Amino acid sequence: MKQDKIKLFFFVWSLSLALLIGQMIKVPLGTESVQIIDLVIVLQFAWIICDVFAKTLTQTVKPALLFSVFFLMFWCVFSLLYGLLYVAAEKIQYGDLVKSLMGAARFIYPVVLSAYLLSMRMSYEGATMSLRILYVVACFVILFGVFQSFFIENFAIRFGPDYNWDIQGKRLVGIFLDPNLAASFCSAFVIFSMTLLYFNVLSKMLVVFGLYAAVIATFLTLSRGGIIGLFFALLVFMILYKKSIVKILRPSTLIGFIFLCTVIVVLIYKTYSLSFLIDANRFGFSNESALNRFANVSALFDLFFDYPFFGDMFYGFSGNYIDGGILFLLASLGVFGITVLALFLVIYLRQIQLPVRMWLPITVMFSIQSLATSTIFYPLIVCYFAAIISLMYVALKLRV
Repeated sequence: MKQDKIKLFFFVWSLSLALLIGQMIKVPLGTESVQIIDLVIVLQFAWIICDVFAKTLTQTVKPALLFSVFFLMFWCVFSLLYGLLYVAAEKIQYGDLVKSLMGAARFIYPVVLSAYLLSMRMSYEGATMSLRILYVVACFVILFGVFQSFFIENFAIRFGPDYNWDIQGKRLVGIFLDPNLAASFCSAFVIFSMTLLYFNVLSKMLVVFGLYAAVIATFLTLSRGGIIGLFFALLVFMILYKKSIVKILRPSTLIGFIFLCTVIVVLIYKTYSLSFLIDANRFGFSNESALNRFANVSALFDLFFDYPFFGDMFYGFSGNYIDGGILFLLASLGVFGITVLALFLVIYLRQIQLPVRMWLPITVMFSIQSLATSTIFYPLIVCYFAAIISLMYVALKLRV
């Protein structure tokens, strides 16, 4: 049992450390630099491989874990062979090969992490404590973002690594150094907090505080994609929980939410001023940001039609954080690759038997946001929510 606690401690605190650091610090690796979450993924995956062969896991979803581990290994080997062909043809350099391989691996890793946590032996107290730690750390990250939005202009340029960050003014970017990624994280946290309120796993006061803070933070990012994604996720959430929505949205909660909307309007006006909103064209689609996204969409469609069946396996663009993540996935995998990925996810979800309403609203939101952003390729956000959703499900099963 002590060994199980050590494993849980490692996975929870390594994710917490990666979340607290975000993109603020990057580790040099040869001529490239990597994020802390990339190192965490490598260490965690190595631990998972050792644990699988040590046979110390429960049998609950162990087949799903084995299936996802071997799929990830096959995915990486296939990507490596494909990439070596590109290197031989002098279309990419070895550095691009390594970056693309890491992108392919961390895209699949969240499902491995989820299956591992679901098959790990833990007590109800261990599951709830782990969930509470990750929740509190996320609240701190959100509150830091709100503080940054009020008091520190152009935070990414002043305090982030030396990259060509956009001039964002007082838009909330937080430790993500990007308002769109910050919006994806905060809006997903809104949906997860509402789910926690329904299942009553953590303290109601803590969850309501986190919910309200995340709503404020989402709007302070001024991310159109983030807010639109949240709207659709709320629709899906209400459809899935329609018979129990009264349990979540009690009169006191509704009154608080109306008050919160008023606070958001005042904060945005006081923080940004109407002139900033007009100059930045936050309510239109003719500014430089939107035009660049349309250009990305056009380029991704062109890439897909160049390689419609097998794609280019993440080698068509340098790196993996590109606006238009869904289309990037289609261009990278092609029709054949998308079909294989879909079959993998269907088999995987049947094996872990995670209730649809726990993961579908956030999945819908990430997919919509990734039409214009790179959310699904940003491992810190996806790994974090894979972990807390899995821990919530474990806690619910153990409570029964």
